[in-house]
Amino acid sequence: MPDSLDLSFLYHFASPTHTLAEVRINGLPEGTSPGTVYHWLLYHYGADRLERLRFKSMGSEGGTEQRCFEQGELEFDASTARLKLEASDAAAAGGASHELSFDVADASTMADQLVSQIQLYVANVVSGLPPRMHPANLALRLGLELAALTSLGVWGLDQADGAARYGLLVGVPAAAAGAWGTFTVPNDPSRGGKGAVTVPGWARLGVELGVFGFATWAMVDTGRGDLAVGYAATVGLHHVLSFRRIRWLLRR
Repeated sequence: MPDSLDLSFLYHFASPTHTLAEVRINGLPEGTSPGTVYHWLLYHYGADRLERLRFKSMGSEGGTEQRCFEQGELEFDASTARLKLEASDAAAAGGASHELSFDVADASTMADQLVSQIQLYVANVVSGLPPRMHPANLALRLGLELAALTSLGVWGLDQADGAARYGLLVGVPAAAAGAWGTFTVPNDPSRGGKGAVTVPGWARLGVELGVFGFATWAMVDTGRGDLAVGYAATVGLHHVLSFRRIRWLLRR
């Protein structure tokens, strides 16, 4: 979760039965997708229900703003707004009409009931976002990854004679790097979540611990026990500093 979090209400439209607002979540990590930062929310007072309108596109013509959603279309100017919903979404909004009319309103006039609903909604959105990692911890992680590949290459070199040892010198760390880069969790803050195979968070954590553990054992097996102790301690420190990411992974 971001260290600081606050909301900005970019638009607020009110009617006796509904409120429509665009909310921006501030303080999210750099690079967060616009679909996570900006939210159009439709609130139905009678049903006490908050619904997100799924944004598709926007435009402007002659002083009138347009927003297109999967559920319908919104047009508004400086004083009024009209939301045209698809038939099924109009019924879900609590009325037979396919069109809802609003007046432009100040966000400070929102009912406490609605503010509480939006705050709860935002809390649920943010709870699912990946935590940020400090640049120094990311640099430490990169160093651990490079050290692991080096250790595995040296270990492979000791496992055979002749040309085969050079194949293992390249092949063992390449296999570890392949597993590391292939299995991913979307939006992982440590690596961008880019990979060919999406796996649960616990599986991704298992891949990482497997590579770090193999590298530590390889140091011991090649007679570098003192180095292995220092490396294992540094891996442990990195994971202590990354506890928010680990908690996030275990929830994926």
